[in-house]
Amino acid sequence: MVKIKSSDFEKADKVLTAISAKDVSAVDQNHYLFNFTDEELRDILLKSDEWSKYDYLLAQKILQDRGHKIDTETINALKEKRIEELAKPEKNQKLSIVAGYVFAIFGGLIAIFIGWHLFSHKKTLPNGEQVYSYSEQDRKQGRIILILGTLSAIIWTAFRFIKS
Repeated sequence: MVKIKSSDFEKADKVLTAISAKDVSAVDQNHYLFNFTDEELRDILLKSDEWSKYDYLLAQKILQDRGHKIDTETINALKEKRIEELAKPEKNQKLSIVAGYVFAIFGGLIAIFIGWHLFSHKKTLPNGEQVYSYSEQDRKQGRIILILGTLSAIIWTAFRFIKS
């Protein structure tokens, strides 16, 4: 895995596209993508972030060779749709929230990690943009769990020192 600045995502994408485009022109006809259906190849175009640049370009080429029109407007629309889909927050985190509150009562350390994760975790989209992984409601619960877990850890630690 290579980490790059989000401002360099577009440059890196262009470089990978240029390198892969050369390889696609000399593809072996036994490549596994030739066995994919048109729908499966369109899925590669839709979820290009899950595939290598080479597979993405080869899927385009195969679809074009099969007589399907693939234009830049369609591809850009697919990319925008995919980014919108990926930017949506994860589903409700009820189990993590309940676990966070339970751990906050019994010592706090695990609750601190659960709360911090719910509150601050971000995901990076294929265009380099970072968005929070969880809904605003779940993030608020994470902040509360983080605070309660910290207070609980302090109280339990102080209680153990006083007791001994």
